[in-house]
Amino acid sequence: MADGFKVGAVVMLKSGGPSMTIEGIGDYSPMASAGHDQAKCVWFEGNKRMEGVFELAALKMDDRHDSPAVLTVPRRDRRGY
Repeated sequence: MADGFKVGAVVMLKSGGPSMTIEGIGDYSPMASAGHDQAKCVWFEGNKRMEGVFELAALKMDDRHDSPAVLTVPRRDRRGY
């Protein structure tokens, strides 16, 4: 994707702010004629889901989240062990 960003990446504004997850990358301008990619990002303020569209040039990878969380669920055999 553009500038190394991809859907699902955790980013933040270069000027600071909360960690945000990229939900989509595309041209989100009202006329869809800007011809450049922007990121639609989501984040939470308390329990409230927020979203916004940002120029890719205004974002940087959030290195506080450089490795994705992995949940490992142990497998059980047919007997339930």
